Amino acid sequence: MATVTFESFIKKQGIEIPAIQRDYVQGRGFTIEEQDKREAFVTKLINAIRSETNKSCHLEFIYGSINATSKNFIPLDGQQRLTTLFILHWVVWNMCSDEAKQRHPLHTISGFKYETRLSSLAFCQNIVSRELLHVEGAKSLGQKLEGQPWFSEDWKYDPTIIAMKSMIDFIEEKLRKYSQEDVSAMLERLCSDSNIISFDELNMTDYDLTDSLYIKMNARGKQLTPFENWKSEFIKFLETQFGGEEYIKADKSRKSESYSYKDYFCYSIEHQWTDLFWTYLKEDYLNLDEKQQQEQYPCIDKMFMNLFDFLCMYHYYVQGNKEDYNKASASVKRAIWQDKKFVNCLFGALDSLYRINHSTFFDELFYISNEELPSGNDDRKVRLFRTRQCNLFKLCVDNGASMELTDILLFYALLAYCEKNTILNVDDALKSFMRNVRNYFESDIQNIRTRTTVQLNLRLSEFGKYNASIIELIDSPQTLMSTSDCIIDDCSLTHGNTQVFKKAIKDYGSENVVTALKAFCEVSQLERVRVLVACGFMGTYLSDCIGRNRYFFGNKDKWDVLLISDKEQLSKCFATYTSKIIEGKEISSIIEEALMEHQKGFIYYILKYDDFINANDSQHHFAINGDPNDVDWIALGSYSSNPGTAYHTDPFAVAVEKNLLKKYPNINLSLYKQYSGKCPLSIVKDKVNWTPLFSIISRKDGWHIINGDEYLTESIISDFKIQEKAEMDFLIPADENRDMIQTGVEIIEKISKALSLQESAT
Repeated sequence: MATVTFESFIKKQGIEIPAIQRDYVQGRGFTIEEQDKREAFVTKLINAIRSETNKSCHLEFIYGSINATSKNFIPLDGQQRLTTLFILHWVVWNMCSDEAKQRHPLHTISGFKYETRLSSLAFCQNIVSRELLHVEGAKSLGQKLEGQPWFSEDWKYDPTIIAMKSMIDFIEEKLRKYSQEDVSAMLERLCSDSNIISFDELNMTDYDLTDSLYIKMNARGKQLTPFENWKSEFIKFLETQFGGEEYIKADKSRKSESYSYKDYFCYSIEHQWTDLFWTYLKEDYLNLDEKQQQEQYPCIDKMFMNLFDFLCMYHYYVQGNKEDYNKASASVKRAIWQDKKFVNCLFGALDSLYRINHSTFFDELFYISNEELPSGNDDRKVRLFRTRQCNLFKLCVDNGASMELTDILLFYALLAYCEKNTILNVDDALKSFMRNVRNYFESDIQNIRTRTTVQLNLRLSEFGKYNASIIELIDSPQTLMSTSDCIIDDCSLTHGNTQVFKKAIKDYGSENVVTALKAFCEVSQLERVRVLVACGFMGTYLSDCIGRNRYFFGNKDKWDVLLISDKEQLSKCFATYTSKIIEGKEISSIIEEALMEHQKGFIYYILKYDDFINANDSQHHFAINGDPNDVDWIALGSYSSNPGTAYHTDPFAVAVEKNLLKKYPNINLSLYKQYSGKCPLSIVKDKVNWTPLFSIISRKDGWHIINGDEYLTESIISDFKIQEKAEMDFLIPADENRDMIQTGVEIIEKISKALSLQESAT
């Protein structure tokens, strides 16, 4: 340890204010208290360098260490005082005579650097390396600085630069009463060995103190007034409200002076609870490269306030408040956290979070998977369907009250359970509880059939009910289900809503249901639709559409529309499917057997023709007229609430067109998609002239020829038993020997050939 002056110290080594330090605030003067402190400190400094006084000015200890790379001194404590000394030297130099300036050039203090922000660094470098140019109308050094060509407009918003300029103007104003000769003498005293402004340098490097300790001690980062203001007010509240009342759930192993609410908070917030957050900050911060460390800083306060805000918001809605929490007044929020229940909740939550091992706890309890049916979950963890990460605490301290509703409810339930049961490690009871909680909230769904979707129906207005249910679940006996039941429960097709599998489980056991589900999840979307239809599925009715009934048969990311909202029909279907899988049948053979049994009706067309069921971008979504077995269908092109306004098409016409194009790639066909009604399939003259020569359209009773009847020969009329129904309307009735698609293909083939012969004769 050595006693030094600012000038002698900076000549020996540079001073570098690190990125993790808070902003310079000593010059701000925002409040009366700040103004008084600034006045007292600056007056003390000026009195020390006045020639007519010999009063000493000792600034106590300056703690820090030497950066191994830059060799600069990094202050841990003393940033504010060192910055003010730097500004004092700069202001005195700018107000003294040219002769004094030449004797003591300004570059002697150029080793002072501010790394908190790139703008602060550039500002300090510029003011000591560039001559101040004249600025018309500038009445102070601060105004003169703002008029320099190198002064960036963005610097006006840097809190450190704002405070520095404020201190520059303040010191300048204090020195105006002195002559230039007096100020020049002050510079002499600042730069001479007789400078009586001194401090004790404590180099922590000599004590082998680690960077980790340095970072942790500064981890509160830049001044965050919301936390500091709240903490001060909260401590006063605890003292006033509770006096010496003991927090009955206090961890008595803590060496607090007492276990009163106030003392327990004051001790824990500086020790155990700070360590809780530091665990995350240390890992994140030390993993950054040097440049990133300069741009960022660990900030415990922000993490704490996010957790606090999360708990405050939860209790706000539990109390039945309807207004948006973010719009609630400070007095309303204060009433929340000044309630004893909230205080107990806050202390309990922090203690619960401190007790657990954060490196393993959340990953032992939860998992996230991209699989529809998870595998390898022998530990029977709880799958999180809608959450971005397993660590709900990290999610909370990163997002606070902005968390998603499901995350809010899951995390609060976890905190409440851990606090009630003093949880240290993940056990089966905790897994069972969190599984039940997840399923409870996942079961609160809104089946929006008009939009072909199922979504959670969680509402802020229902937090009181949700909280009561969480408490009820905490007090209920918890038995962890079997591994097979957990796999079924964690299937993303149902999100824990497993009623559709209950019959199959009852009849054949959960292990066999897992086998059946695995086989189902391994096949294509088309095969899934077909195997369900093969086992009795008739499609899920959604709503009316363009004068028809709208049915859905399942597709990627929308299986919950069927398996959750249509569980009565599909539970029987899935049980039938499971029984066939148990018999050792492959899904393909189940489909083939069903096709042999159904040689007509919608089951036949779905099982036989890919192009029929996959019409209109494979949405498996149809508007059906009357009985589905009449197969008067339209393939819809949208899952919206009004899909009739989107392009749709005739699945029969699509299947016929695709079959013909496979056989005759150059055939001239036209099949338009449209907004209402059915789309005819037409033969056109060529790819330039799209005028239809011959058109057919499917109806309930067969194909109708609506254009080009003049091309019908006697042979064609006889072969297809064509009937004239009305002018320009000829029916090709259903034929037991040919299905609708085969009929459509053959009539187009024959007409195309007839047109070719006619063109040749012409």
